[in-house]
Amino acid sequence: MSLKPLPTTPAALFARLHGQGGGDDDLRLLRCEGSMTRALARRFGPVRVERSSEGLVVPRPDEARLLDRRQRGGFWCREIKLLAGGRVRLEGRTLAPPDAVRLQRDLRRLGDRPLMDLLFRHDRLRPDVQRELRRFGRDRRGSLVRVTLFRIRREPLLLLESLCGL
Repeated sequence: MSLKPLPTTPAALFARLHGQGGGDDDLRLLRCEGSMTRALARRFGPVRVERSSEGLVVPRPDEARLLDRRQRGGFWCREIKLLAGGRVRLEGRTLAPPDAVRLQRDLRRLGDRPLMDLLFRHDRLRPDVQRELRRFGRDRRGSLVRVTLFRIRREPLLLLESLCGL
């Protein structure tokens, strides 16, 4: 998912995107600090996770760079869609590197549950989860995108989220 870079601070992001196809409610969703699944549920009602694909992949160059890894393969990738109100509201891609064995196992066990089950407790990050990086942008379709790098028990996890159908 290549991004057109946008400002990384929420205030600068809001100023740049306001009136450019991202309404105030969409920008609030993108900037939410807690679980995106919960934020979507508050706005649209019950949310369902639909896995698009899951398995070992070779990361894209920008993904490997963000994960600070040079390995060519063995990255666990989970791609999902979050549906609410009968429409796809978010497309997500999660990557864990080959040396993050516990994290890859935890991702495989999620099944059709949202990633928030692994990252959050009561809409706050779990104590063993740190958010290291957050970037905002638009994908090729013009959808608002959020890229976040987490560390879970010191293992890196890359999450790419694209808002759609809002």
